[in-house]
Order: sequence, then structure tokens, then C-alpha cells
Amino acid sequence: MSIVPNSFKAVATILSLFMVATGTGPVILESASAQEHSGESQVEVGKVAWSTDWSAATKGSRADGKPLFVQFQEIPGCQTCQNYGKRVLTHPLMVEAIEDNFHPLLVYNNRQGEDATILKKFGEPSWNNPVVRLLDAEQKDLIPRQDRVWTRGGISALMTQALKAAKRPVPKYLAMLAAEESSREKATFAMYCYWSGEAKLGRLPGVFTTSAGWMEGLEVVELEYDPKRISYDRLVKEASSMECASRVFTHGQQQHDAAIALLGKNLTRPAGKSRPAKDSDRKYFLKKSSLRYLPLTSVQATKVNAALGNKEDWQTWLSPRQIKLAAKVSNFLKEHPQGLRDFAPTHEPEELADYQSRLERFLEEKLATSAR
Repeated sequence: MSIVPNSFKAVATILSLFMVATGTGPVILESASAQEHSGESQVEVGKVAWSTDWSAATKGSRADGKPLFVQFQEIPGCQTCQNYGKRVLTHPLMVEAIEDNFHPLLVYNNRQGEDATILKKFGEPSWNNPVVRLLDAEQKDLIPRQDRVWTRGGISALMTQALKAAKRPVPKYLAMLAAEESSREKATFAMYCYWSGEAKLGRLPGVFTTSAGWMEGLEVVELEYDPKRISYDRLVKEASSMECASRVFTHGQQQHDAAIALLGKNLTRPAGKSRPAKDSDRKYFLKKSSLRYLPLTSVQATKVNAALGNKEDWQTWLSPRQIKLAAKVSNFLKEHPQGLRDFAPTHEPEELADYQSRLERFLEEKLATSAR
């Protein structure tokens, strides 16, 4: 196999970057999606369907009221730019939130021509780390510009603020993403059955995740919660009222003192080493549902499991695209009950995009085959 094409491409890329940086060469202005700028996948732009047409985007914003989501990005970029593209702009819920609630616009901060003109207009530096500006149809900032915001939670929080400023509805799944990076603390409760324990505790506002396991021979649920939304005292009271606190295993002296004050010494012990329940016992109600095959975040998995266990509306925790995918999965499994047995669902943020792509591609292929 000849190595000349790859070598030539590398040299051409370096030469092109030098010419752009020094202004000694021509600049080709391209349109359509960001992926079409180079004809190949660019990790820095993620999976968002970007536009570079400002006129069309602002016209659309005036018509439908959706704000502009302007991404200033270095392409090809440094490791920060690449990580941002992979971790933020590739996450399925982030992609959906940007595409469905905003008009996404991409500006290369390391090009001349139109991109350089836009940089100058907004006072953005060239060859810089990622910056997002959220604008109205008149290209005015809806919220103050913020630098060094490169996380899913951070960008979700900015989008939430911008939608509120534009008097637009904030999807629940977006607000949930914004809250995922809030401060967290751990709590552990023993009860008669961790299936119902996860369902009851998981539905509490401020509880992010639950996990069924064992501690000192007892069935327990370990959970992560936001102390700003629900205090530990309140959590213990709620767990006790739901018969999910036959014993409280505390993490730290502050929790220990609070639990003793509420439940007494006999029901309170410092948390020891735990072990997880077997896989089929964790998120039990979700595991018994076709929804288990959806690409869910860990928080979504907890909330959907709780909704199923309490016979509540699980759709409230999903995005519109996830709800459509849930219907496809359900319909497929009615015809092929074991058809997804080779799929191992994941809740890991970095793996959700690939898992979702694989699942959607599989379902499309099966649907096309059955239609023949």
C-alpha cells in the first residue's frame, strides 16, 4: 500500500494552516454543514448539524423565535477543542438540545475570510479554545459571554439561561443535564427490598442516581443527591416514611449525628464496604421494560426506573427523539422478542453516541429487510 497519498495530505494540511495563519494564500469559503468543509469527520464539531449561513439562521430565528447557538471553534484544534467536540458536541442529548431548540452556527476561529470577519465583529480571539455565544435574532447576546465553559453541564446551563431569557420553554431533559454537574453527596439506606427502594428513593427531587447492593448482609440502596435541593435530614425523613430506612449507613460524622437525632442509635451505623447487587436486580423495573435498550444517562435510568416502579409517566424524563426511539424499540421487540439480545445498554456519557448510532442503524436495517 502506497503511503504517498497520506504523506501528501499531511504536507498539504500543514501548508494550508501556514497560509491561513500568515495570510499568504487564498481562502476558500465553504457552505453547508461543517462536515462538508473537509469532506471528512471532524472531531471538534461533534455530531451537531451545523450551518455557516448566518442570513438563513437569523431569518429562521425571527420566524420561529429560536435563539442562535454560535460555536466559535478551532478546527483542526488542540486537545481541549477535540475533547470538547467528543464529550459535549457528540452527546446525543446535547446534539438534540442544540438542533431542536436553537439555530446552530459554526465559526472557525482559525480561518480568514468570512470567519475572520465574524470573529472581529464579536470581538472573539483567533486560534482560541471553544467559546459559545447565545444570541437573539438581532445577533445580540441573550446572556453574558462566558469563557472556559467546556462541559455538558456547563453548556446545558448556558442554554437553559438563554432559553429563559428568550422566553422559550426549557426541555426537562436539558434542565436535567444542566443539573448533573451540581454538587453531590452520597447516602445509603437499608430496606426490605432494594427493588422498591430504588423506585421510591429514585423519584425524590434532588436524587440523581440510585444503586442496589448489599452492606452487612442487608439489602441497601446507595444514592447520590444534591444537598442544595434536598437536605440530608429531609432525605432521611422521606426514606423513613417510605419504609426505606430500616437502617441508615452514614458517610461522615455530620450524617451520623443527623441520623441518630432522627432515628436513634439502634438504626444508625457508619457505612462499611458494600457490594453491588447482581445486574438483573439493579434498576429492576427498567430491566423488565423495553426501555432498558435506550441510550439513557445514569440520571435518566434512575428516574425512568422509578417512574415505572411507581406506575408514573416515564416519558417526562426522555427527550422527543428518545421517545420516538422507544416506540421503534418496542415495536421491534413485539415482532422479535429476542432481537436485541446482543445489545448491551450503557449509561456512560462517552459511549452513548456510538451505542445510539449502532441501535438506530440496526433497527433501520431490520425495518428495511422486513419491508422487502
